[in-house]
Amino acid sequence: MHSECQGKGLYWSFQGKISADELFRSQSKAHSLSNFDDLRYFIVDMLEVTEIEYGVEDIEKVAAMDFAASKTNAHIKVALTATDENITALSYLYESETAESPWEIRVFRDLEKARQWVAQ
Repeated sequence: MHSECQGKGLYWSFQGKISADELFRSQSKAHSLSNFDDLRYFIVDMLEVTEIEYGVEDIEKVAAMDFAASKTNAHIKVALTATDENITALSYLYESETAESPWEIRVFRDLEKARQWVAQ
């Protein structure tokens, strides 16, 4: 996993196999950034993921942790990018689980469209 701050946002790029622990670590790292309150978007790029080792319960946990973080910073857009059917389905589950959050969440199949959306 690679992550970098990009202006007012955070970009994660995952490749190969990704585990629930890796998801949790990246999320925890984002929530603990000193500039978290100033962030306006997250781009989660899973276009190069070939295997996932997480499921519904893990996504529910991630969604609950993000919902709690949204109480500190309510102004974040989350763009999830994936083409794999399983990852896309879990991304839509995350979107559904965070429906009550003030964060805007969208799932994309194209990284450039995700970048355009968060820039709006």
